[in-house]
Amino acid sequence: ILTVITTIVSGIDKGINWDGKIDYININYEFDDVQNLDITNYSGKMFIQVGNVETIQVKAENVPDTTVVKMVDHETLYIDDTGSNTWFFNFNFLDNDRREESQITVTFPIDFIAKEIKLDNNSGKMELKGIYTDRLVISGGSGNIIGSNLKAEHVDLCLNSGAFELDNVYLRNGNIDGGSGAILMTNSTLENIEFDLGSGA
Repeated sequence: ILTVITTIVSGIDKGINWDGKIDYININYEFDDVQNLDITNYSGKMFIQVGNVETIQVKAENVPDTTVVKMVDHETLYIDDTGSNTWFFNFNFLDNDRREESQITVTFPIDFIAKEIKLDNNSGKMELKGIYTDRLVISGGSGNIIGSNLKAEHVDLCLNSGAFELDNVYLRNGNIDGGSGAILMTNSTLENIEFDLGSGA
């Protein structure tokens, strides 16, 4: 079941224009039967959380109209807001300021447990709260990732130059690659985790 409400909030013409203008929209989605999550966040804000909802809610605010939110293989919720960011089309660099104001919030029912969550964060801010999953895969760029009240049985966390802040998490069986970024953990339990901190802190 998928419910979509779309409102164009700014822009000239539909889609990507040769002068680099992009339409920005607000979209609300509602999904059932999600088992996996696959999200790419370019430069905006991304919040992934649990809440008092019965279905999975996706609220996208001020996002490019090239943003993709869909189900894949009937079980994976796929979100990608990088479609408009090819160098060939994005001539208007001032548009990057507008991109940083974009925000996507994904809210799961409190008892939701995912099979796999894959997150790719470029230069944006990503915040995770209350997520339980069998497998957690995070690839970080120069942006910041904040996680609290997380639990994962298998993890593969790879940072670049950004910061990774974790509080009250339980992670088992996997790898954490810090790159040149900073990792801060408090009140957390790690079991059978291999670290490669690179040149970061």
